[in-house]
Amino acid sequence: LDEVRMASELISNSLHKAAGLISSFKQIAVDQTNDQRRDFDLQEAVRDTIATYTPRLRRANCEVVLEIEPSLRFDSYPGSLYQILNNLMNNALNHAFTGRDSGTITVRGEPAADGMVALTFSDDGVGMTDDVLRRVFDPFFTTRMGQGGTGLGMHIVYNIVNAVLGGRISVTSTPDAGTSVRMLLPRTAPQKDTAR
Repeated sequence: LDEVRMASELISNSLHKAAGLISSFKQIAVDQTNDQRRDFDLQEAVRDTIATYTPRLRRANCEVVLEIEPSLRFDSYPGSLYQILNNLMNNALNHAFTGRDSGTITVRGEPAADGMVALTFSDDGVGMTDDVLRRVFDPFFTTRMGQGGTGLGMHIVYNIVNAVLGGRISVTSTPDAGTSVRMLLPRTAPQKDTAR
């Protein structure tokens, strides 16, 4: 009975891991059928997303500073933006403050040239080495192999920013001095190819 119980637990754990990977694969494919395009306010969208992390932020003793100019409106896909912010928040909470008692995440939004908006997500955490920084968007690259991560979070972010929202993304980081993810997003997202 003990062996059957242990085998059942192994099967159950493996199924949960497989389900997580399948979910991540779906995100990579960027299934756009559920993400409705609409007009929305950036400040409200960011606030809504951050609010869902309040308990985790409190446990991590982490403060979030919002520096988003008012009246930055998008004709775009808010669900995709939520997905980006969720992945960045998870990354920060899982990696940025390891071995630290507290931290600060700053989300800044401001107008940029050519009808774009610069959205910057930064933390004052442990940062990344040059080797990690070079591979940050690679699929399945993770610094926490075997600890539950799939290494798909930043790859998903990259795909959404470029393929769905029509923007550009860059990351800068210095060990012990934090990480900054900068996205240039058009206020009006490109039309999706509905023929696909």
